[in-house]
Amino acid sequence: MVKKIITAALLTAAPLMASAASSGHLVAGADYLNIQIGDGDGQTISMNVAALTVGYPMYYGKVFRLTPEVRFGQGIGSDEYNAAGTSMDFEVSSFSSFALRTEMDLTNQFYIFATPAISYLDLKGSVNYGSGTFEASADGSDFTFGAGLGFKLTDRISTEVRYEAFDEETDVYNIGLRMNF
Repeated sequence: MVKKIITAALLTAAPLMASAASSGHLVAGADYLNIQIGDGDGQTISMNVAALTVGYPMYYGKVFRLTPEVRFGQGIGSDEYNAAGTSMDFEVSSFSSFALRTEMDLTNQFYIFATPAISYLDLKGSVNYGSGTFEASADGSDFTFGAGLGFKLTDRISTEVRYEAFDEETDVYNIGLRMNF
């Protein structure tokens, strides 16, 4: 269901993004995400994702912006998890989100932001045992909330750090670079 919602949102947003690019109101970014999933027993699976973001900023006064944005990511690292003497390997197949980002400038260079979003995460896992391997995948979507701090390197380029809560067991730490067109 969430895949359909995100697909519909992208199809709806595509003409708006093309218009935004031609009018000079478009933001794009590249992010490195560290996704940490806890198991409730103190062990954590930590996986890395490279993601691209595209959004359309709408300005309200000089210090406030509202930006609908989409983000797509691909796993770039896996993590090993040990339980009951069995070793399992996990990695992110894909990550996507649709957010309505709110930004406020604190100074000419620093800004804060909040990102309520609908996010989707697809994981792959494998277990090696004896002479065989068992593989499985799982996916999930949820309402997420993130908050972060940005620093404007120039009028068009900024760098950011962000924390996102996916659910009570999943945390996402993010560092990224954004460019305004």
